[in-house]
Amino acid sequence: MKSTNNQAILGFSNYNVGMKVGCPWSVMIDSDLQETTYEGHFGYLAGFFVERSINRWSIAAEVDFAQKGTKMHNEREYQISLGQIGKLKTIYSVAYNVISLRLPITYYFKGIMDGKVVPYVFAGPQVDLPMKFNLNLNDFSIDSIVMAHLEKFDGPKGEDPYSNDPIDFNPVLNVSAFAGLGLMSKIRFANSAIIFKLDAGVNYGILNLAKPEAKKRGGSIHAHDLEVNFSVVYPIKKILHDACYIN
Repeated sequence: MKSTNNQAILGFSNYNVGMKVGCPWSVMIDSDLQETTYEGHFGYLAGFFVERSINRWSIAAEVDFAQKGTKMHNEREYQISLGQIGKLKTIYSVAYNVISLRLPITYYFKGIMDGKVVPYVFAGPQVDLPMKFNLNLNDFSIDSIVMAHLEKFDGPKGEDPYSNDPIDFNPVLNVSAFAGLGLMSKIRFANSAIIFKLDAGVNYGILNLAKPEAKKRGGSIHAHDLEVNFSVVYPIKKILHDACYIN
């Protein structure tokens, strides 16, 4: 039924299934450790979801596979002997795969362009479960003081600077909150239609991923993401109907 202001919103079925692909830009934020800095990393994701829609609202259960990472620049000082301080510099590339469980809640605004395009906003919680972790040494340098006293190394807290575990964070279970906005449209065919969605959002990590040793040095490391995603949605209950005109 058309309203006087001729505003429209695309109609959903009650239940929908969808697939998505995306490009996350992930970064570690370290608020306290002075010796380590992190670069952003472009990854990829793919997933699927089941969605329940009620009027302008929808809620979905979503499972994504994502590849994330960072590049870690580390410069630490080591006590070689009384009055002698050595510096060790390393650059590591860190990549890790996660399974992400998301619960997005979406609100759809009134349609624009004669109801052909619908803006929307979304937000919700996310849990990342780690699967695989890769660490590669890109660059390594030590000063002459360190070279002259390799066998006398006494790293912080007795740590070996050549340890096989040189990073300060654990890519373990992470809990985050996300929010974003996007545009939705549809293409009709036969008695049904396919919906296309393009959105962008931010994912804010809540848990401190710093290892216990880093926490003792005041470390507070959080993982955040910026994402651009494209989704294809198809109705599985009730055929998607024509644009519904709503006041």
